[in-house]
Amino acid sequence: MFINTMMRQEKQVVSIDMGDSVYTACHRMTENNVSLLVVVHNGAAGVETVGLFSEHDLTTKVLDCNLDPRKTMVAAAMSPIEVAVSPYDSVEHALKLLERHRLHHLPVMDNGRVIDILSIRQLYSLVNQALASDLNHLRAYIGGDYSAPLPQ
Repeated sequence: MFINTMMRQEKQVVSIDMGDSVYTACHRMTENNVSLLVVVHNGAAGVETVGLFSEHDLTTKVLDCNLDPRKTMVAAAMSPIEVAVSPYDSVEHALKLLERHRLHHLPVMDNGRVIDILSIRQLYSLVNQALASDLNHLRAYIGGDYSAPLPQ
């Protein structure tokens, strides 16, 4: 199973400019019910993805350091994108990356742009659904319903 089969078509990635305050970023996260924002820089070459800002960044780089969220810029608290997947990578590969790097979210990148953010919860839910489907097919087959196709 590949990442592009599970990407959210109806939902856009929520972003924040690196020059905005952490306070503004927190409001954007609350308004959009997300725990991670894509950080962008609007420069001469256009909009460029420069990092990610998450709830974890807020707690460890701002609140834990007693910084004022209204005065601290997102650029000072964001994290670089060190790990990402493409729409054509497998779900298994994405799960291995999340586990190896101890992440909760994984950006899906295409041509240098973040086109989706996958959560570990989404990926495990997809895997659980696939396993449940396989189990139902096997139960039907073992139970004598030979018309039920075996999982691929």
